[in-house]
Amino acid sequence: MAERKKKAVGSISIWLKLLFGLLPVLAFTGVAFAGWIIWDTNQKDTQERIDLANRRSEGEKTLFPISEASLEKKDAIETFAKKDCANAVNKWNAYLERQPNPNDPEAVIYRNNAKICDQPSIKIAVILPLNPDKRDNIKIGKEILRGVAMSQNDANEGKGLPIKIILLNDENKSEIAKRVAKSLVLDNSILAVMGHNASDASLAAAPIYQDAKLVMISSTSTSNNFSKQGEFIFRTVPSGYFQAKELSKYAVKKVGKKNIGICISNAAASKSLKEDFTRSVLADEGKISPVECNLENLNFNADEVLQKMSEQNVDALLLAPGIQKIKEGIEIATVARKRFLLLSDSTLYTEDALIKGQDAISDMILTTPWSFEYVQTHQDLSQSATKFIDNAKKTWGGPVNWRSATSYDAILAVTNGLREGNSNSREGLQKTLSRSSFVIKNGVVGTIAFLDTGDRADPKTFLVKVSKDASSAIGYKFESVE
Repeated sequence: MAERKKKAVGSISIWLKLLFGLLPVLAFTGVAFAGWIIWDTNQKDTQERIDLANRRSEGEKTLFPISEASLEKKDAIETFAKKDCANAVNKWNAYLERQPNPNDPEAVIYRNNAKICDQPSIKIAVILPLNPDKRDNIKIGKEILRGVAMSQNDANEGKGLPIKIILLNDENKSEIAKRVAKSLVLDNSILAVMGHNASDASLAAAPIYQDAKLVMISSTSTSNNFSKQGEFIFRTVPSGYFQAKELSKYAVKKVGKKNIGICISNAAASKSLKEDFTRSVLADEGKISPVECNLENLNFNADEVLQKMSEQNVDALLLAPGIQKIKEGIEIATVARKRFLLLSDSTLYTEDALIKGQDAISDMILTTPWSFEYVQTHQDLSQSATKFIDNAKKTWGGPVNWRSATSYDAILAVTNGLREGNSNSREGLQKTLSRSSFVIKNGVVGTIAFLDTGDRADPKTFLVKVSKDASSAIGYKFESVE
């Protein structure tokens, strides 16, 4: 018995020695593991800060593909990055005097910012959709910036603090949009945000701005879900409801199309347009084809889908590809090859659609919240619209489209809201924009005022169609439809 106890005590002693021997190892391992977690977290935070810094610029870098930047542009950017503002202005002036550089809106904005330099200013962030894998988005980014640059030019000619534009790029991706939004709400120098471009990106970021009480005003997001996102969320473009209504009225009531197919993507604006268009067509006593046409389906086959529609006597086709699927939308139009009357919303109102679509989209009918073509042929519109067109021709050497016009109005709304409210604060701006007495009569797209949903109070919608144009290098143009 005594011998057994002795053995037991010995075993316990051995285990205790092993345990005490392992304690330092376990402690070290625990500390090392905790240290690794902290290091990994710090690494991720550092990488995110670097990524966000690369997505942001007020003139120290280009956000467009660096391969497109000339040596002169790079030189002006590097000069501004060194805080040599006076020389940067001179270099931007020299750059913008040479063709085709006058048509570079990023350069115009950077020159304006260099003129301001470190002076007190009103900072407005502008979010761009510059996905390097999508050339359409690069061009759309420039369309947006042309309106922003013109609005900044006009604002800085007047009284009050100058407007400095801070550019950021979310690539039209919801996750990046949320990260960009989180960085902006923490930057107290930013008094408002113009963006985002795609409805999905705007819907992802809106709650962040709303919670932080930072005004966000989109010039291009058309999804119906955008309405009622909060009292700090506004837009200067009408919802897709108005575009759907006009397209249905034209197709069903005016030209007698009674059986209409719809091709969409998974984008919020695309789905929203389909819902509104379906309701409008049924109300106008037309019919919607049950053939499913989703550009993002894994086994999507355009020929098969359009053949099924033809077999069901479809006589018109609405293309609602959303901003991320413009290329695919144009491809569908090409396959359709005049089998149907083609309809689309303002998403396909791009130069690329004309270049790639050519004869396949000839006579396609589109809606748009503003029409350069309509303003040119109608003298009954406001002086601000005709002045905007004249300035656009002088500044860019040619016409601009609806994204430029609604973006101009967005910056104008923020500028006037801050100056009219005599309060350079985020909450002060929101209160001014929300007042029923806040009205800007000289907006490019018409009167600027907002409903309590954040929507524009007086939305405009125009119809245009694709027509041949022998005088154009493209060979096609958009023209107004009465």
